[in-house]
Amino acid sequence: GAVGDAALPVPAQALVAAALLAGLGLAGLRFARALLPGEDRATTAVAALTLVSAGWTVVGTALGHFGALTLRNALVAAALATFASAWSNPEPAPRAGQVEGLGAAERALLAATLAFFAASLLLEVVRQLDAAPGAQGYDDTSYHLSAVATWLQWGDLRMVKFPVGDGSTAFYPVAGELFSYLLLAPLGGVDVLARWSELPFALGAVAAIVAIGRQLSLHDGATATAAALYAAIPRVFPAGALGAGNDHAMAFFLLGSAAFALTLRRRPARGAWALLGCAAGLVVGTKYSGPMLLPGLLALA
Repeated sequence: GAVGDAALPVPAQALVAAALLAGLGLAGLRFARALLPGEDRATTAVAALTLVSAGWTVVGTALGHFGALTLRNALVAAALATFASAWSNPEPAPRAGQVEGLGAAERALLAATLAFFAASLLLEVVRQLDAAPGAQGYDDTSYHLSAVATWLQWGDLRMVKFPVGDGSTAFYPVAGELFSYLLLAPLGGVDVLARWSELPFALGAVAAIVAIGRQLSLHDGATATAAALYAAIPRVFPAGALGAGNDHAMAFFLLGSAAFALTLRRRPARGAWALLGCAAGLVVGTKYSGPMLLPGLLALA
């Protein structure tokens, strides 16, 4: 059958999914380095994920409105983005050096914190490996994943009607759900990747906190503490990170908007303005409450 059909061998489907995500990641990284050359790794990573999300939200929404939201078209769009990024003339990100300004005790504490965070997240991922989608919350299977399943079946952005919640035939905004579509479409609708939709944004939010600390010229210990405190919230890790909702996506776009707004203080370049526009637009494109949060972000900019 066609690429992405359930009849395609599972290893081939996995390769298609890996190629799709790798191509988008490479394109986002190249464009991020072109827009913000010479930035630190955290800011570059935040910019890359923001650009991938913004690009796919625009393309996916357009395809959906024309009834052409298919895996084949998504693969073509990803290939074109990867091809175009080869001419973006990206500058390499600065090499990551040793953490400065930290004493031996602080470095040991930071290393222990990171090790604990990585181990606890890995254990929770293994524990959730065979869990059904929706194990972390009713919203996943109530409307987040049901929307994606409907799009997979019909190739457009129609929405099933519910007796509770949003009962419209098409609900907006849909940026978070469109990202879930990228994880499910290459596997023919098999939901093995459904529970990982929020994990990239959860990790991206931690990177955004580090980027904000760098933009504020905070002591590295203070920046690390802020990121660790955020990661220590149970609703953040592991519960919210292992689901298919849009809470982490919203948090990431908010933190990314703040990071890019602070970047403008140091380098008011067009690239920083473009990234702020993408991130702030995705705040509106992810949740209905987004417009209420824009005034503060724009004031910061």
